[in-house]
This record gives sequence, C-alpha cells and structure tokens, in this order.
Amino acid sequence: QKEMKILVTGANGYLAKHLISSFSEHTVYSLTRENWTKDLLLNFKPDLIVHTIASYARNNETISETYESNLFSGIRLLEAASELVTPLTFINCGTSLVKETNLYSISKAQFVEFGRFISSDRLQFINMKLEHFYGFGALNNFLSFIVGECKKNIDIPLTSGYQKRDFIYIDDVCEAFNSVINNKDEFECFETIDVGTGVCNSIRGVVEKIKLITNSSSNLRFGQVPLRQNEVAEIRADITKLQSIGWNPRHTLDEGLLKII
Repeated sequence: QKEMKILVTGANGYLAKHLISSFSEHTVYSLTRENWTKDLLLNFKPDLIVHTIASYARNNETISETYESNLFSGIRLLEAASELVTPLTFINCGTSLVKETNLYSISKAQFVEFGRFISSDRLQFINMKLEHFYGFGALNNFLSFIVGECKKNIDIPLTSGYQKRDFIYIDDVCEAFNSVINNKDEFECFETIDVGTGVCNSIRGVVEKIKLITNSSSNLRFGQVPLRQNEVAEIRADITKLQSIGWNPRHTLDEGLLKII
C-alpha cells in the first residue's frame, strides 16, 4: 500500500469529511466549490480523485442547478484531468437508485454513462454505487430525521414502509473506499461497485426499531405519505466485488443505530 495524492471534491459534505479523515495515510487536497480551479488540479497532480459532489434536488434547486452538481462539475474535472501526464483513477460517489427514480438519480446516472465512455487505460473510472449510508451528525438523512422526530415525541407521517433498503454505517463506507483504493489495480478501467451490507430491511421495521430504542411516544403514521412514482420495492447491494478484495461491513444495523442514537 503506497501513499497517494488524493483530491476530494465536495469537501464540506458529510461523506467527504469522513472520507478525508479515513485517508490519513495519504496526501489529501480538499476541493470545494469555492476553491476549484483547473490550475489547482494540474499543480496538485493527483493519483486519484474522489468525487462526492451531489445535489439531491430537495431544496428547490432548478434542473440546471441539479445538473451542474451531478453532471457538469464532474465533466469539468475529467476534462481538466485529461491534461495530467500520469494515469488517474477517478472514484465517483454514485447511487443505487434506479435511473428514472428522480432528477437526482437520472443526472447521476448520466455522469456514470459519461465516465464509462471516457474511461481508458490512462483514466480508470470507478463508480461506487452507494446504498443508504448513515452516521452520527448526518444532516438531510432519513434515519437522522427519524431519530430526531422520535426524540421530540412528535407524530411522523410516513409511507406504508414496506419497501426494503440496504442501510450502511458511515465507517463501513469509508473502509470500503479505502479497500478499493488499495486494490484499484484489481479492477477494470471502468468498474461499478456496490457499497452496502448485502442485507436489506423494511423502512417500517427500521423506523419501529428507532422508536423502540429512543423510547419514543411518537405516532408512526404509516400510509399517510404516498409512495413516489417509480418506487422500487427492494434495493440490496451485491457486495461480492468488495468481498473479493477482503472487505466486509463491520456494523450491523442495530450496532449502527445505537451509535447515532
């Protein structure tokens, strides 16, 4: 395992901050929207870029603003990186959502399609398909929201909750990224890697578990919120690629929830 120069985009975000902390054996440059320039990238000469910038299109962003975050910011990076003399690995923080689910998922998927198109023996593009990650202090996060509402003992309007999702603790996500970085030569020039636990739980079961652990008197109003269009019944990571390089999740859902509660 050699020390690498890693450039991390979206460095003010929750995922990026945890990844940066976990990259302590490497030289890291934190890139934000404010300090991004092409010259900065070319002068730093990264071995690896970890691209975490994302817009979930939840705060009234326009279509253009969502695409700026999820597609064009990445294209600009890759365009600038094409001038680097040395080979580059580009790790994209992708999503396990089906492409047509919403504006976020379609714009993220279109960037991955561009990554597949541009990948070569000089540009390795690895798409990390992230399942629902969670951890202490994660804002705009479903599990954090449920924990907060349960602690306030207020009623929570929810969907039926029968859809199943794969929830992964943030420390396990960081370890998965480090395993991929340390074993990047094992992968093709374009690769998609699922990042989850391989176990899925119903939303209803997880929410009921949080209510129990927090000893909350909140009413869980299942069925009050309609399911979104194109909602998928079950999403579960196939972690065989990560297991092939020696990674396995270390936190069960119960252990992870206790850490955030």
